[in-house]
Amino acid sequence: MPIRIKPVYELNPCVLNLDSIEKITALVKRDFPSATFAATDKVWEIYDEDSRDNFLSAVTQRQTLDSFVVTTPRPNSRELELRFAEDEAKALYKGSPDDESWFEHFLIDLKKHILPPTFRQLVAFASKFGASQLYFKVPLLIIPIDIEGAVSTPYCRIVIRQRPPSQFIENVKANLVSNLIWVVITFAFGVVATLVAQYLLSK
Repeated sequence: MPIRIKPVYELNPCVLNLDSIEKITALVKRDFPSATFAATDKVWEIYDEDSRDNFLSAVTQRQTLDSFVVTTPRPNSRELELRFAEDEAKALYKGSPDDESWFEHFLIDLKKHILPPTFRQLVAFASKFGASQLYFKVPLLIIPIDIEGAVSTPYCRIVIRQRPPSQFIENVKANLVSNLIWVVITFAFGVVATLVAQYLLSK
């Protein structure tokens, strides 16, 4: 019976900054000294760079990135690829089932360096989240989504020399929408209850 570690691990919409990239590259180099790094930004690209210092020196000069990719050399008993881009955030892994515990701990460490999504990302990619995750951020998220805005919103936003949106402001926005939704639900429930009560009294 063939058994393997799930080869593709989907990460949620997220934000990366320079600190995130520095810590992720250090994390990967710890277990994969020969790992290579790549990044793109509009017409600029750095690829197959095996020197972490050279890679960080290059990306530090950019304001944002369109993508950030980490790969390990092949063939190898463990093959890892991390992809952070405008349309994805994934960890791809090939290895023995015996590596399950290692991979789980690696993902825990990886997620420590990934920032939560902005409010715009949260709304644009709501369907990508599990119900339990949405509940705490925007309960019962049933609001119209700007399709054009959703398409232009990156799944993973990579900010290097610009300050990422304040998480406090993003949380305030999420709470305002949450409260508004609860007000609408409460009002609708009150209207329905009143109509039901009037119908029963008329009988």
